[in-house]
Amino acid sequence: MPFFMFSQAGTGSEQITLGNGERWRAAQGELIVLPAGIRHRVDVASADETRQWAHVNYFILDKVDLFNFLEAPVLVENSIGVEMGDAIRKWVRGQYQYQKNPLLWIVKQHEFAMRLLALLIPVCRWKSDAQEKLDGLRRLNPVVQHMHEHLGRHMNRNDLARMSGLSPAQFHVMFKAILRATPMDYLRRIRLRHAQRLLIMTSDPVLEIGVRSGYEDPFVFCKFFKRACGLSPSEYRRRNRFTGAATPFSMDGPGDSRG
Repeated sequence: MPFFMFSQAGTGSEQITLGNGERWRAAQGELIVLPAGIRHRVDVASADETRQWAHVNYFILDKVDLFNFLEAPVLVENSIGVEMGDAIRKWVRGQYQYQKNPLLWIVKQHEFAMRLLALLIPVCRWKSDAQEKLDGLRRLNPVVQHMHEHLGRHMNRNDLARMSGLSPAQFHVMFKAILRATPMDYLRRIRLRHAQRLLIMTSDPVLEIGVRSGYEDPFVFCKFFKRACGLSPSEYRRRNRFTGAATPFSMDGPGDSRG
C-alpha cells in the first residue's frame, strides 16, 4: 500500500505477515505499524477479532516520507494502541459531519493525522544518520520536488544532476546515501506510489493513470506494476479499492490519511 499503516486490534487478536515471511501477532489493544510500500498480509487470528485501522502519509519538505529518517516499531504496546484505536474510531464517527464544512474538513484531516503521529513519536527513534541526511536533503530538495511534480515527464540522471549543481557521479552517490535509492529507482518508486494512490482513491481509467504516472505505453505500465506489486493494476484496484463506511481523502501538506 502507498500509505503508512496503523492497525489496532480492538478485540481478539490479529496476525500480520510481511513479504519477507516475518510474522507479528497483535494481542487485544496492541497496535501494528508499517511504513508505506511494505508488502504484507493481515490475517484474523481469533474468532472475535475486530480492528481499527488508518492509512496515513507524513512528509517533510513537502514530498519526502518522514519515515525515511524515523524508525517505528512494528508492534506498539497496549496503552498507546488503545489511544490510537480511540482516535481512529472518533475520526470515523465524525468525518461525515466534518465534510459539511470544507474548512473544518481540512483542519480535522490534519488534526487526526497529527494526533496519530503525536502518539507514535515517543516510541520511535531517529535513524543514526538522520541529521546528516536531512542536511543533504536540503540541497537535493529542488530536484526531489521536480521529480514529484513532473512524474509524467521523461527524466534522466544527467538532467537531474544538472539541477543540483553536482556532477552526475556526485549526484548519484549523494542521492543514494540520503534517500536509500538511486535517482532512477526513487523515480520508479514514487511513480508506483502515485499510481497506487490513484487506483485506490479514484475511478480514473487505468491507462490514464499509467500516463499520469510516467508510462505512456500501457503494456510497459502493466508489466512494471505487476512486477512491483504482484498484481495487475486492475486487480490491485479491485482488491484494495476503499468500500467501507468512511470516505478516503488526500491532501497536500504534512499528512494525508484514510481509515
